[in-house]
Amino acid sequence: MRISRFIVGVTAALLATLPGRLAAQGVTTGAVAGRVTSSSGDPLAGAQIVIINRTTGFKAGAQTREDGRYRVQNLEPGGPYAVTARRIGMEPQTLDNLQVPLSQTLTLDFKLTAQAARLSVVEVVGTTNSGEFSPTNTGTRTAISDTVLQRLPTTTRNLTDFVKITPQVSSTGPGSSAGGLSNRMNNVQIDGATERDVFGLGSTGAPGAEVNAKSLSIEAVKELQVLLAPFDVRQGNFGGFLLNAITKSGTNDLHGSVFHAFRNQSYGADTAAVRGQPFNRSQSGFSVGGPIIRDKLHFFTANEWTTENTPVTGPYADQPASAAQKFALQPDTLARFLNLMKALGSTDVGSAGSVNIPNPLTNVFARLDWQINPVHRMVLRYNYADGERLRQQNARTPTVAVLSDNFHNFRNVKSAPVLQLFSNFASGASNELFVGYNKWFNRRDPLSAFPQIRVNTVAGINGTSAILAGADQFSQGNQLDTRTYELTENYTFKPFGNHVVTVGTRNEYVWLRNQFTQSSLGVWSFRNLDSMAAGNASSFRKAIVLSDGGNVYYTGLQNAFYAQDQWAVTSRLAVNVGMRFDFSSSLDDITYNAAIDSAYGRRTDEIPKHSLQYSPRLGFNWDVTGDRRNQLRGGVGLFVGTPPYIWLENAYVNSGNIITFLNCNTSGSTAPAPAFQVDPNSINTCRNGQGTKPIGDVNLLAKDLKFPQPLRMSLAYDRQLPWNLIGTLEGLYSKTLNQLFFVNLNVGAPTGVSTTGRTVYANRVNPANGSDTLLAPPGVVANGGTARFSTAVDLRNQSKDYAYNLTAQLRKRYADNWEALVAYTFSRARDVQSFTSSTAVSNAQFGRTLVGPQDDPNTGISLFDQPHKINALLSRTFEWWHGLGTDVTMVYTGVSGAPHDYVYASSGGSSSDLNADGYNTNDLFYVPNNALDSKEIQFRQQGTRTPLTQAQDLENFINGSECLRSQRGRIMTRNSCRNPFTHLVDVSVRQRLPAARFGDVSVQWDIFNFGNLLNKNWGKAPFTPATINSNVPLVTHVGWSSNDLKTAVPIVNFTPPAGGEYAVSSTSATNFWRSQLGLRIDF
Repeated sequence: MRISRFIVGVTAALLATLPGRLAAQGVTTGAVAGRVTSSSGDPLAGAQIVIINRTTGFKAGAQTREDGRYRVQNLEPGGPYAVTARRIGMEPQTLDNLQVPLSQTLTLDFKLTAQAARLSVVEVVGTTNSGEFSPTNTGTRTAISDTVLQRLPTTTRNLTDFVKITPQVSSTGPGSSAGGLSNRMNNVQIDGATERDVFGLGSTGAPGAEVNAKSLSIEAVKELQVLLAPFDVRQGNFGGFLLNAITKSGTNDLHGSVFHAFRNQSYGADTAAVRGQPFNRSQSGFSVGGPIIRDKLHFFTANEWTTENTPVTGPYADQPASAAQKFALQPDTLARFLNLMKALGSTDVGSAGSVNIPNPLTNVFARLDWQINPVHRMVLRYNYADGERLRQQNARTPTVAVLSDNFHNFRNVKSAPVLQLFSNFASGASNELFVGYNKWFNRRDPLSAFPQIRVNTVAGINGTSAILAGADQFSQGNQLDTRTYELTENYTFKPFGNHVVTVGTRNEYVWLRNQFTQSSLGVWSFRNLDSMAAGNASSFRKAIVLSDGGNVYYTGLQNAFYAQDQWAVTSRLAVNVGMRFDFSSSLDDITYNAAIDSAYGRRTDEIPKHSLQYSPRLGFNWDVTGDRRNQLRGGVGLFVGTPPYIWLENAYVNSGNIITFLNCNTSGSTAPAPAFQVDPNSINTCRNGQGTKPIGDVNLLAKDLKFPQPLRMSLAYDRQLPWNLIGTLEGLYSKTLNQLFFVNLNVGAPTGVSTTGRTVYANRVNPANGSDTLLAPPGVVANGGTARFSTAVDLRNQSKDYAYNLTAQLRKRYADNWEALVAYTFSRARDVQSFTSSTAVSNAQFGRTLVGPQDDPNTGISLFDQPHKINALLSRTFEWWHGLGTDVTMVYTGVSGAPHDYVYASSGGSSSDLNADGYNTNDLFYVPNNALDSKEIQFRQQGTRTPLTQAQDLENFINGSECLRSQRGRIMTRNSCRNPFTHLVDVSVRQRLPAARFGDVSVQWDIFNFGNLLNKNWGKAPFTPATINSNVPLVTHVGWSSNDLKTAVPIVNFTPPAGGEYAVSSTSATNFWRSQLGLRIDF
């Protein structure tokens, strides 16, 4: 705390003592800098530099210093700009038609000659500069202009769709990731303002992923950046990548657009997956911008509306006989269940038939730009998004019939105003003041007011099936509110020589209200319909709310203080060195829970209240040949990645003070379930009054917990090639310090090692069904030998994760009617756990498949590992006659398949917990040398399938799998198998029509999976279906050969997967071509 207060004090004092003229270049703007000399090469001091944005009329300027150097910052990216240098007695010079690159410096040198006669201006026409060969270009990044954005094929018009163009970004996990880190560690910004999902529920990194919402219309975007290693200390709060969208502004001319895009089930391949059920999506919107006061005040707005109606996925009642998957239930079975529910007072349980999923979306964006005077420019913008969707939490399958009352309605609304003030002073100093607010809420409302009911072992079309109805377990009592306040202040000045110093601070205050009282209406499970009719449930679970309606409040504060020096060592070598201090605080306390303390020896009220982390950074750019055609760039630095706050807030929810659970005949409880009734309010105990002391989940935070801190190192060589091509060789290495580590505390010390090398946590098991009794730590065990708490997970740090990429790339920014990018990336990603969930227990259970001790942070192949990626983008304009041009854009992505491994599954009353750690479906498969050898693996009769048949089938399957075959005689390695390499081509064709009086009209046809249109066998992605993350059930564990876990041989059932190891899903529309038609008017 002393160090923190000292840093804050010193920084504040330094900012306070800087002259009022000091200013800063923001990370959302660009700069122009250079030197003015006489014809003899002598520096000219006091020369006036005037910069005019030709589209807006906005002006900025500066004076040269004694060394003739100048610098003008906080310029809106793009252009065109005109830059004029003049000095009394010298002939002025103007460079025109210049483009200022985002977050880079455009270098312009002037050589003025003595004025011989009348004042005249010599105009020199400049060219577009993308910032590639700029002294401030150091790190790893990808930039996508609005010209390309409008041409790219996209089904959703979502900014996150375009991240895949970045060569170093992986798509093997549930979302896009970089540096081997979870997609939840990314950051999303709009004009530098936080737009990320701070709580961490979705997979896109932005709010509203659960309802397919988008942050803003792409009509509002001028440029999109994907940053992986920006060595500018002003950039932070991310671990994977930073997605930053720069928005458009109005100009002196009135411009705008109107567009409409539409697709339905007939716009694609003639297959059941595409045309089997009615579907439609309509996206419409407009943008308009122009002057309110020319050269002074401008406006811009972009608004978009989406309506979508999608059929529910999975088989349903009364579906066509030709459907690929059969409905789960016999008609009389469904009728009996509906009658039972009606008799119990539940008159409406929804439908088992086809259900329409509506998904309306709204986006509103507005921006004002005001040139207050030649020194100050202000930007005020507002961003609003509203999305709603009917969702199914539980999938319909050929063996599970989910009624529509188990669905829930999800709504997400976001509102985000931002104010920015940019200032440029004649001395070359600059300032950026940024104030932002982002408010959004989630509402997850079940369609039913009754408990969730699951009936197992009912007669189905495909054998034994199950029925699921009532309010979804995880939608019962589920609400979220978030508010984020931001304040950023940056000062930049030239203290002396070739140094440009920035001192600044960025502050983020996050307030959360989370109500997650899952199971508050109750969750019933029945063995069959007869037991349901008799009211005899096999299990019952209900949340018991202890305080404040189950609401949990969390407040987090992040303060960053930083300073950096951009030093032009020579005319060819630029170095950027800086230090950033990230100070994070949790402002709310957790109440002490004595029961948890006595069980685990941990106080719930001892949490990491404050943490200070240092992030030094060094970047460089060397103009190798001095002609800005060959450059070596790179750097090294630390970045503090803000984790989703839900991973911290879990400890507040599961502290035993907010919510706990009544468990009857569930895991950790032997008390019988009460008599069945649909009113959950009258049930507070298990049968006969047992179970009056509910047990719950426990999440703890290590007192010294820190945020993940990736160390990034990059080195790249860029070369200007003929035809305006740029070739790049680039390497990026990431080593994550203080990575998070979820550890199960409900296990005691290992009891030994099995004959196959698996660390185990129990001595005796039940040979009949494979179940075991967890040997919990002494303090955790209650009367009866069961754990006092259902789950207990500790969140701590480890520093073993790493990843690296090697990229070869050719690219050309849009000019001369075409743009292109071709890249190949070789990558490796290794981690201890791959985080894909918002809950601690899921990350602990499924973050990795385990062989050794629970608390051993050994690394393995990450879920986000993508060894090979080839991506290409080609956009070409063909000019025909009188402006009737055609734009053709192709995007190709070829990637290694997602990694996976094979695990043991459970069925009915069996257990797949082979190491007895309390977690099922996460134990790696032991690959026998010979599947017919009973000393390695044994089989149990499965219907008509004999043990010998199953053993032979497994032996054949192993022989047919290169991955398994190479690992015989040992427990397989985590994520050591991989789905096949996939190829995907999307194409967009835009045809401009004859000019109309009201504007330029064009029609556009986007074709997704274009390869499949050319050949029905192309564009398909074979895969092995994983249950959770990358865990693929291979055999069903049904028992043991003895009751000694250390020596027992597992007994399993095996059925060869239909279609072999890797199959192509006939029900996935993405395996077939689809298309979309659009109409656009630009004026």
